[in-house]
Amino acid sequence: MFASLVATFAATFAAALTAPQVNAALPRIAALPRPGDRVAAASELFLGAPYTLGPLGEGAPPSPGPLIRFDTFDCVTIVETSLALANAPTSAAVLSVMSDIRYKSGTPRFGDRNHYTEAQWIPSNVKKGYLKPLFLPGMTPARRVFDHGTWERGGKNLGGIPLSEADYPNGTFAVAMVPLDESKAAFERVPSGTVVLIVRRDDPDKVTRVSHLAIAVERDGRRYVRNASSKYQKVVDETVDEFIARNRSMKSWPVEGFAFYAPQDARARTRQLARVE
Repeated sequence: MFASLVATFAATFAAALTAPQVNAALPRIAALPRPGDRVAAASELFLGAPYTLGPLGEGAPPSPGPLIRFDTFDCVTIVETSLALANAPTSAAVLSVMSDIRYKSGTPRFGDRNHYTEAQWIPSNVKKGYLKPLFLPGMTPARRVFDHGTWERGGKNLGGIPLSEADYPNGTFAVAMVPLDESKAAFERVPSGTVVLIVRRDDPDKVTRVSHLAIAVERDGRRYVRNASSKYQKVVDETVDEFIARNRSMKSWPVEGFAFYAPQDARARTRQLARVE
Protein backbone atom coordinates (compact mmCIF):
# COMPACT_ATOMS: atom_id res chain seq x y z
CA MET A 1 0.00 0.00 0.00
CA PHE A 2 2.68 2.50 1.00
CA ALA A 3 4.73 1.84 -2.12
CA SER A 4 1.93 3.01 -4.38
CA LEU A 5 1.17 5.97 -2.11
CA VAL A 6 4.80 7.04 -2.10
CA ALA A 7 4.96 6.77 -5.89
CA THR A 8 1.87 8.96 -6.21
CA PHE A 9 3.28 11.42 -3.72
CA ALA A 10 6.66 11.62 -5.44
CA ALA A 11 5.02 12.27 -8.80
CA THR A 12 2.91 15.15 -7.48
CA PHE A 13 5.22 16.58 -4.83
CA ALA A 14 6.35 19.74 -6.62
CA ALA A 15 2.93 20.51 -8.09
CA ALA A 16 1.13 19.93 -4.80
CA LEU A 17 3.35 22.44 -3.03
CA THR A 18 2.53 24.98 -5.79
CA ALA A 19 6.05 26.45 -5.57
CA PRO A 20 9.37 24.95 -6.72
CA GLN A 21 11.19 26.67 -3.87
CA VAL A 22 9.50 24.35 -1.35
CA ASN A 23 11.05 21.28 -2.98
CA ALA A 24 14.32 23.15 -3.12
CA ALA A 25 13.94 24.06 0.55
CA LEU A 26 14.02 20.46 1.78
CA PRO A 27 17.83 20.15 1.71
CA ARG A 28 18.09 23.53 3.44
CA ILE A 29 15.64 22.40 6.13
CA ALA A 30 17.49 19.11 6.59
CA ALA A 31 20.80 20.97 7.01
CA LEU A 32 19.56 22.91 10.03
CA PRO A 33 21.06 21.31 13.15
CA ARG A 34 18.21 21.94 15.62
CA PRO A 35 14.96 19.99 15.16
CA GLY A 36 12.96 23.02 16.27
CA ASP A 37 14.62 25.20 13.65
CA ARG A 38 13.70 22.63 11.01
CA VAL A 39 10.07 22.68 12.16
CA ALA A 40 10.03 26.48 12.11
CA ALA A 41 11.56 26.59 8.63
CA ALA A 42 9.15 23.98 7.29
CA SER A 43 6.08 25.70 8.70
CA GLU A 44 7.20 29.06 7.30
CA LEU A 45 6.71 27.65 3.80
CA PHE A 46 2.96 27.60 4.40
CA LEU A 47 2.36 31.07 5.83
CA GLY A 48 -0.80 32.44 4.24
CA ALA A 49 -2.15 29.05 3.19
CA PRO A 50 -5.94 28.87 3.67
CA TYR A 51 -7.57 27.24 6.67
CA THR A 52 -9.73 24.13 6.22
CA LEU A 53 -11.05 22.10 9.14
CA GLY A 54 -10.14 18.42 8.74
CA PRO A 55 -8.39 18.63 5.36
CA LEU A 56 -6.86 15.14 5.56
CA GLY A 57 -8.23 11.62 5.74
CA GLU A 58 -7.37 8.10 4.73
CA GLY A 59 -8.13 8.45 1.04
CA ALA A 60 -11.21 6.26 1.34
CA PRO A 61 -14.48 6.15 3.33
CA PRO A 62 -15.31 6.96 6.05
CA SER A 63 -12.80 9.85 5.79
CA PRO A 64 -11.87 10.15 2.11
CA GLY A 65 -9.59 13.19 2.29
CA PRO A 66 -5.99 12.78 1.09
CA LEU A 67 -3.27 11.47 3.37
CA ILE A 68 -1.21 14.61 2.83
CA ARG A 69 -1.60 17.97 1.11
CA PHE A 70 0.20 21.30 1.06
CA ASP A 71 -2.44 23.77 -0.09
CA THR A 72 -4.62 24.05 3.03
CA PHE A 73 -4.32 23.22 6.73
CA ASP A 74 -6.00 23.10 10.10
CA CYS A 75 -4.22 23.58 13.41
CA VAL A 76 -3.21 19.93 13.68
CA THR A 77 -2.14 19.25 10.10
CA ILE A 78 0.17 22.29 9.88
CA VAL A 79 2.07 20.91 12.89
CA GLU A 80 2.06 17.33 11.56
CA THR A 81 3.22 18.43 8.10
CA SER A 82 6.00 20.58 9.54
CA LEU A 83 7.20 17.71 11.76
CA ALA A 84 7.16 15.37 8.75
CA LEU A 85 9.15 17.76 6.53
CA ALA A 86 11.60 18.36 9.38
CA ASN A 87 12.32 14.65 9.80
CA ALA A 88 11.88 13.03 6.38
CA PRO A 89 15.18 11.73 4.94
CA THR A 90 13.93 12.26 1.35
CA SER A 91 10.95 13.88 -0.36
CA ALA A 92 9.59 10.44 -1.22
CA ALA A 93 9.63 9.51 2.47
CA VAL A 94 7.51 12.46 3.64
CA LEU A 95 4.28 10.52 3.27
CA SER A 96 5.39 7.58 5.40
CA VAL A 97 6.72 9.97 8.06
CA MET A 98 3.45 11.90 8.01
CA SER A 99 1.51 8.67 8.54
CA ASP A 100 3.86 7.66 11.36
CA ILE A 101 3.00 10.95 13.10
CA ARG A 102 -0.76 10.81 12.43
CA TYR A 103 -1.40 7.14 13.24
CA LYS A 104 -0.47 5.05 16.25
CA SER A 105 0.68 2.12 14.10
CA GLY A 106 1.77 4.26 11.15
CA THR A 107 -0.86 2.59 8.98
CA PRO A 108 -3.59 4.91 7.71
CA ARG A 109 -6.84 3.79 9.32
CA PHE A 110 -9.49 6.08 10.77
CA GLY A 111 -9.68 4.20 14.07
CA ASP A 112 -5.89 4.19 14.42
CA ARG A 113 -5.56 7.95 13.88
CA ASN A 114 -4.36 10.02 16.84
CA HIS A 115 -7.66 11.90 17.20
CA TYR A 116 -7.38 13.11 20.82
CA THR A 117 -4.38 15.33 21.46
CA GLU A 118 -3.65 14.66 25.14
CA ALA A 119 -4.73 11.00 25.07
CA GLN A 120 -3.37 9.85 21.71
CA TRP A 121 -1.43 12.38 19.61
CA ILE A 122 0.99 13.50 22.31
CA PRO A 123 1.70 10.07 23.90
CA SER A 124 2.22 8.48 20.49
CA ASN A 125 4.61 11.13 19.20
CA VAL A 126 6.55 11.37 22.45
CA LYS A 127 6.98 7.59 22.44
CA LYS A 128 8.15 7.59 18.81
CA GLY A 129 10.67 10.35 19.50
CA TYR A 130 9.18 13.25 17.54
CA LEU A 131 8.43 15.38 20.62
CA LYS A 132 9.54 15.84 24.21
CA PRO A 133 7.65 17.76 26.91
CA LEU A 134 9.21 20.98 28.15
CA PHE A 135 9.01 21.56 31.90
CA LEU A 136 9.01 25.24 32.78
CA PRO A 137 8.67 27.23 36.02
CA GLY A 138 5.11 27.53 37.27
CA MET A 139 3.79 24.54 35.40
CA THR A 140 0.85 22.58 36.77
CA PRO A 141 -0.65 19.28 35.55
CA ALA A 142 -3.76 19.61 33.40
CA ARG A 143 -5.53 16.25 33.62
CA ARG A 144 -8.34 14.76 31.57
CA VAL A 145 -10.16 11.52 32.24
CA PHE A 146 -11.26 9.52 29.21
CA ASP A 147 -13.87 6.94 30.19
CA HIS A 148 -17.28 5.60 29.26
CA GLY A 149 -18.86 8.93 30.20
CA THR A 150 -16.55 10.80 27.84
CA TRP A 151 -17.46 8.33 25.13
CA GLU A 152 -21.17 8.89 25.68
CA ARG A 153 -20.76 12.69 25.66
CA GLY A 154 -19.62 12.69 22.07
CA GLY A 155 -16.52 10.58 21.60
CA LYS A 156 -18.26 7.85 19.64
CA ASN A 157 -18.72 10.17 16.65
CA LEU A 158 -15.83 12.24 15.36
CA GLY A 159 -17.05 14.66 12.74
CA GLY A 160 -20.10 12.47 12.35
CA ILE A 161 -17.97 9.38 11.72
CA PRO A 162 -18.45 6.46 14.13
CA LEU A 163 -15.43 5.32 16.13
CA SER A 164 -15.43 1.77 17.44
CA GLU A 165 -15.08 1.28 21.18
CA ALA A 166 -11.88 -0.71 20.66
CA ASP A 167 -10.23 2.42 19.22
CA TYR A 168 -11.31 4.75 22.01
CA PRO A 169 -8.71 5.89 24.59
CA ASN A 170 -9.40 5.17 28.24
CA GLY A 171 -7.57 6.40 31.31
CA THR A 172 -6.30 9.63 32.86
CA PHE A 173 -4.00 11.73 30.72
CA ALA A 174 -2.14 14.89 31.68
CA VAL A 175 -0.03 17.61 30.12
CA ALA A 176 2.18 20.04 32.03
CA MET A 177 0.64 23.49 31.57
CA VAL A 178 1.85 27.03 32.16
CA PRO A 179 -1.15 29.04 33.45
CA LEU A 180 -2.41 31.71 31.07
CA ASP A 181 -1.44 34.61 33.35
CA GLU A 182 2.17 33.38 33.51
CA SER A 183 2.55 32.31 29.89
CA LYS A 184 4.27 35.31 28.29
CA ALA A 185 7.57 34.52 30.01
CA ALA A 186 7.26 30.91 28.87
CA PHE A 187 6.80 31.95 25.23
CA GLU A 188 9.86 34.17 25.49
CA ARG A 189 12.09 31.34 26.71
CA VAL A 190 11.01 28.28 24.67
CA PRO A 191 13.12 27.48 21.58
CA SER A 192 11.86 28.39 18.14
CA GLY A 193 9.86 25.52 16.64
CA THR A 194 8.32 24.46 19.96
CA VAL A 195 4.87 22.90 19.58
CA VAL A 196 2.22 24.66 21.69
CA LEU A 197 -0.99 23.11 23.02
CA ILE A 198 -3.89 25.35 24.06
CA VAL A 199 -5.43 23.87 27.21
CA ARG A 200 -9.01 24.74 28.19
CA ARG A 201 -10.92 24.40 31.44
CA ASP A 202 -11.95 20.81 32.14
CA ASP A 203 -15.60 20.66 31.08
CA PRO A 204 -17.56 17.42 31.55
CA ASP A 205 -19.56 18.23 28.41
CA LYS A 206 -16.40 18.35 26.27
CA VAL A 207 -14.43 15.35 25.08
CA THR A 208 -11.01 17.00 25.35
CA ARG A 209 -9.17 19.87 27.03
CA VAL A 210 -6.72 20.60 24.21
CA SER A 211 -8.51 22.64 21.57
CA HIS A 212 -5.72 23.99 19.38
CA LEU A 213 -2.11 23.38 18.31
CA ALA A 214 0.43 25.99 17.25
CA ILE A 215 4.18 26.51 16.80
CA ALA A 216 6.21 29.08 18.72
CA VAL A 217 8.73 30.72 16.38
CA GLU A 218 11.36 33.44 16.47
CA ARG A 219 11.54 35.68 13.42
CA ASP A 220 13.59 38.84 12.96
CA GLY A 221 14.38 38.87 16.65
CA ARG A 222 10.72 38.74 17.72
CA ARG A 223 8.58 35.92 19.09
CA TYR A 224 5.45 34.79 17.27
CA VAL A 225 2.90 31.99 17.46
CA ARG A 226 2.36 30.35 14.07
CA ASN A 227 -0.95 28.58 13.61
CA ALA A 228 -3.64 27.64 11.14
CA SER A 229 -6.35 29.89 12.51
CA SER A 230 -10.10 29.57 12.03
CA LYS A 231 -10.39 33.23 13.09
CA TYR A 232 -8.09 34.46 10.31
CA GLN A 233 -8.94 31.58 7.93
CA LYS A 234 -5.28 31.02 7.08
CA VAL A 235 -1.87 30.14 8.49
CA VAL A 236 -0.66 33.22 10.34
CA ASP A 237 2.03 34.50 12.68
CA GLU A 238 0.58 36.29 15.70
CA THR A 239 2.71 38.13 18.21
CA VAL A 240 2.82 36.46 21.60
CA ASP A 241 0.81 39.32 23.09
CA GLU A 242 -1.87 39.02 20.40
CA PHE A 243 -2.08 35.27 20.80
CA ILE A 244 -2.36 35.41 24.60
CA ALA A 245 -4.94 38.19 24.45
CA ARG A 246 -7.05 36.30 21.91
CA ASN A 247 -7.05 33.20 24.07
CA ARG A 248 -7.82 35.23 27.18
CA SER A 249 -10.93 36.61 25.48
CA MET A 250 -12.53 33.18 25.08
CA LYS A 251 -15.25 33.08 27.72
CA SER A 252 -17.64 30.23 26.89
CA TRP A 253 -14.88 27.62 27.25
CA PRO A 254 -12.01 29.44 28.99
CA VAL A 255 -8.38 28.83 28.13
CA GLU A 256 -6.40 27.98 31.27
CA GLY A 257 -2.91 27.82 29.83
CA PHE A 258 -0.42 26.35 27.39
CA ALA A 259 1.67 23.18 27.20
CA PHE A 260 4.97 23.12 25.32
CA TYR A 261 6.67 20.27 23.46
CA ALA A 262 10.12 20.45 21.89
CA PRO A 263 10.63 18.73 18.52
CA GLN A 264 13.23 15.99 18.62
CA ASP A 265 15.54 14.60 15.96
CA ALA A 266 13.62 11.53 14.81
CA ARG A 267 15.62 10.97 11.63
CA ALA A 268 17.09 7.67 12.79
CA ARG A 269 13.52 6.40 13.05
CA THR A 270 12.42 7.91 9.73
CA ARG A 271 15.40 6.49 7.87
CA GLN A 272 14.30 3.08 9.09
CA LEU A 273 10.76 3.79 7.90
CA ALA A 274 12.16 4.70 4.47
CA ARG A 275 14.13 1.43 4.32
CA VAL A 276 10.99 -0.55 5.18
CA GLU A 277 9.10 1.22 2.39
